[in-house]
Amino acid sequence: MNMRWVALAALMCACSSDRIVETDEAYFAWDQRRSLCGVGLDDKLGVGMGDIREGIERARDRDEALIFYAHDIGDDLPAERLEQVLQITSDLGVPFLTFPDLHRDPTPRAGVVITFDDAFVDNWHGARDLFAAYDARATFFMTRFWKQTRTRKDKLHELLALGHAIESHGHNHIDGPRYAEELGVQAYVDDEVLPSLDAMREDGFDPSTFAYPYGARTGQLDAAILERVELVRSLSWLFASSALVQDPCPE
Repeated sequence: MNMRWVALAALMCACSSDRIVETDEAYFAWDQRRSLCGVGLDDKLGVGMGDIREGIERARDRDEALIFYAHDIGDDLPAERLEQVLQITSDLGVPFLTFPDLHRDPTPRAGVVITFDDAFVDNWHGARDLFAAYDARATFFMTRFWKQTRTRKDKLHELLALGHAIESHGHNHIDGPRYAEELGVQAYVDDEVLPSLDAMREDGFDPSTFAYPYGARTGQLDAAILERVELVRSLSWLFASSALVQDPCPE
């Protein structure tokens, strides 16, 4: 069984009553925060479209950016469900922003930031026409970039040319707090963060943000990684991998 979903299911039992509109830390209010948080869109999380609409309405009404995360477009997030989210956002007149937009233009405004994690390049690329139909731009946080074929790297370049963002999700998808607990914070930066950034930059990308593998973070990791990138992103569920893990959604 996929251990990612084991962790998610356990946390859903404790957090299923949470509503997006009440998850303040998933909204970016154009303040000085650089460690941000996303709420899940994946189908198995069970978040209803009414909850999603209500959450986007808050972003519209308060000039905030609401951050979502997902994984593949298919098993985790069916294309039909993704299209519903795109349609709701479009119907409410809320623009789609990329994660780097949050630091490149600090003008307060409403926005929906849809991010995808891991390395599902083929189905991300396969959804490009769906995104285009709603004038939607997404952010794809790539892990194990160094393992990708030339064909897949070219697909990422095509997504970039279409206005999407290609950002870093780590060199080998390593749990940060656990690694730092064993080897130190700087070792995590040296072994997981910098090689990912370097590999992507060598191929012509310009990553300026980092999404934590498993959403696992600490304040010490934030401080060290934010010396190298502009923003970091965690998730709205607690992946308690070590004693160093802090609230994955810092307020």
